[in-house]
Amino acid sequence: MKIAAVGFNCIDIYENLQRSYPTGNGIDFVIHMSRFGLQTSVVSVVGDDHYGEMMIETLRNEGIDLSHLRVVKGNTAIIKMQLNGNDRVHGELIEGVMKDFSLTSDDLEFLKEFEIVHTDLFGKVIDHLPVIRKNGSKIIFDFSTYHHNPEVKDILPHVDYAFFSYDQHDEYIENIMKKAKLLGPTLVTVTLG
Repeated sequence: MKIAAVGFNCIDIYENLQRSYPTGNGIDFVIHMSRFGLQTSVVSVVGDDHYGEMMIETLRNEGIDLSHLRVVKGNTAIIKMQLNGNDRVHGELIEGVMKDFSLTSDDLEFLKEFEIVHTDLFGKVIDHLPVIRKNGSKIIFDFSTYHHNPEVKDILPHVDYAFFSYDQHDEYIENIMKKAKLLGPTLVTVTLG
């Protein structure tokens, strides 16, 4: 099975811990899939800075194909993070070169090779989902905590596997899941906590 993470990537920077980590929903996903022995690729962009080098080195060490990870002049996207007990608190997002990312016709042709394509609300590929899916790929879409985002209802018909995050198990999130399922995905999953 071939799996591609498409779109958003960044470096989480914990200034108070003096640590930083390459991440993003799709990046985390393909790293884990690569560790399970699946063929994985990243279709995205990083800057020609230290953080871009860090992302490339991390993904290369995980055996992930980087043939469609572009390196352009500028800064790799970062998110300033804090820890509140064991909870990660997202701070300021500085998009850097992700701000102007878009798929090329070559990227879209490349994605025809993949059974699974993973993306999210920040991946800048929402308009391409119908084409990617028509070409035979299953779409995994991570909505994170943005179940209330007005775009969700327009995206779900083009998604096979929808993932959301929420604080607790209650009737509200069950209703969100039921409504999401009616719009087309084969599977709707919510992680709690």
